Amino acid sequence: MRHSTAIVVLVLICVLYGTSQAGELKCLVTRGGAPEASVRVTLHPGAMRLATDASGTCVFTGLAAGTYRVEAVKVVAGRRYGAVQQAVAVPATGGARVRLKLTRAIYINQYLPVSVGNVWQYKSIRTRADGTREVKTRRERAVGTDTVSGATVTVVEVTWSGTTDSMKQLVKSSSKGYGVFGEARSGDTMTYDPPIMVPNLVPVGHTIQVAFTIKHSSGAPDEAGRMRLTLTGLGPARVPAGAFADCAMFKGIMQTAGKTDQMQMVMARAVGQIRSVERNPERVLVRELEEYKVKPVRPTLMRPGTLRPAIRKPAK
Repeated sequence: MRHSTAIVVLVLICVLYGTSQAGELKCLVTRGGAPEASVRVTLHPGAMRLATDASGTCVFTGLAAGTYRVEAVKVVAGRRYGAVQQAVAVPATGGARVRLKLTRAIYINQYLPVSVGNVWQYKSIRTRADGTREVKTRRERAVGTDTVSGATVTVVEVTWSGTTDSMKQLVKSSSKGYGVFGEARSGDTMTYDPPIMVPNLVPVGHTIQVAFTIKHSSGAPDEAGRMRLTLTGLGPARVPAGAFADCAMFKGIMQTAGKTDQMQMVMARAVGQIRSVERNPERVLVRELEEYKVKPVRPTLMRPGTLRPAIRKPAK
């Protein structure tokens, strides 16, 4: 009898000990300063999901100690709102709290479609520090797929008018986000380790920061790189290809090989990048979309007038 009682006590101690070692995360979600119900909150890694209650609260229990990315998203009157906390530490015992303030948000894969067969044509203007200008036509075409670091990526071939020079970009757009895995040019394939990834949910005001290493197939030394990118707003934009509603405006910095580029980008939903400006002490590079042909992106969510079915002029 004493032996059986000892076993029961031991089991109870183990259960209680295991419970005490489970972390807890309480999330409070607001929109416009008020608690927001029925918001989908997701933890990564693990993709655990809960919905907020009437008080804007949800509680994740039984969590292993570690650092989690917390995402909150809700569609209100046809508009997506979201919030992200990049690194939330959950202890092995006790709990953690996080407040998430919803702002307008996008899914980046809907703004950077890269289906094979898509084509984009840009007017590219390079103004050097001495004031001289160079105007070219830049053409991007998604020509196929490849495998990089175990991932299937889309190969985007880039060419310029007036030159036989070209390069290939290795990118991936999916429900997990948008990633740049590398590029190939002049006999050298540069692989980014880890890939430059933008998680799919991007709220206005949220900043993504990525550190990576550039590895060269040519045998050149590895280079350290760093990117910082912020979604600054949403709104209409006009370029030579037309007027677009619901565009995403980004501002960022790219640092590679001791060089820093200041970047501004405008992306149109279901079309792609329609305008970009890159600045460094040596030059200013402006690209604006002139023509494009893209396959539909989740047609049930597309808005009329935001997608041209084909390039307006025949490809030369």
